[in-house]
Amino acid sequence: MLSRRRQFVCSFALITGVAAVAAAQAPATPRTKRGPALPPAPFVQPEIGTVYRYEGFSNRITGGNGLTTMYADQRNQGGARFGVFFNDNITDRLAYSEDTLATLFPLSVGKRVEFGVSRGDLAWLFVARVVDTETIRTPAGTFDTYVVETIEAPKRTRSPATARTRISTYWYAPSVRNVVRLMSITTTQAAQKQLRRVQLIGIDRPRAKAR
Repeated sequence: MLSRRRQFVCSFALITGVAAVAAAQAPATPRTKRGPALPPAPFVQPEIGTVYRYEGFSNRITGGNGLTTMYADQRNQGGARFGVFFNDNITDRLAYSEDTLATLFPLSVGKRVEFGVSRGDLAWLFVARVVDTETIRTPAGTFDTYVVETIEAPKRTRSPATARTRISTYWYAPSVRNVVRLMSITTTQAAQKQLRRVQLIGIDRPRAKAR
């Protein structure tokens, strides 16, 4: 859990896209290491058929290609993520540099990546940095995790007043190839704010096929 001071700093940075970009370009804030010394974690696709159950929703892994992982949610609606930490739309894909994102892996404390993303006439700045390791307890179990902070800030938008900036913290567990806890704050220039916190409550692994 972030300290009250860090939550305030993150909330303030979300007021405008300019502030968020400045925060993204700043050096990582030093943190006291709370978790174990983890080996570098390469990107590994979750096994197809695995269901990750979170508070309020679930993701069933349906496929993977490069750094992109496809899934279906509890309503069987498809979605995608690239590089674990960024959402995509399988019907209206974002354009991004997979080679640039790949430099974030294998995960290790201090790694950082920044890249532009576009869709048509829209554009965003995406930043991810590995700030710590931490052992956390969830309803699904106890996990050794990498703590990854991300910023998604609009660079070119049709409606600046409703453009969203999101700062998120992910706890990624290499042992299960996925995020086991998430906290994010999404804010618009109109000062609308949404706080989201979820954690993993269970994993359903695919059954072995009978021979």
